[in-house]
Amino acid sequence: MAALITKKERATTMGTFHHNTDELHGYTVVIRTHGAATYIGRWDHEKAGKILLLGATAHNDGDDGKSTDEFLKQAALWGFQPASPQLIVAREEVADVKKLGDLATELRGW
Repeated sequence: MAALITKKERATTMGTFHHNTDELHGYTVVIRTHGAATYIGRWDHEKAGKILLLGATAHNDGDDGKSTDEFLKQAALWGFQPASPQLIVAREEVADVKKLGDLATELRGW
């Protein structure tokens, strides 16, 4: 039978936990900019006015014959293919940040 462990024991036995990160750390997010670019990737951190995304991709409205809304719908419902291991987005370019999972929930109506 499995034994219950305390939070302290779990923290020391289950790997690395990040205590000094912001609330979006580790979430896959959609970043819409004031321009035509939209980014999707796993939020790592924001520092000195720059946002670091991991396993990310960029889309400009009209790329591959898809509007930004079509691109986001496809990514939210079926996932996306990361095009870059890292992308840096300047905070001043950001119009909106949303978790990809929240966008998927909105699109599905759940």
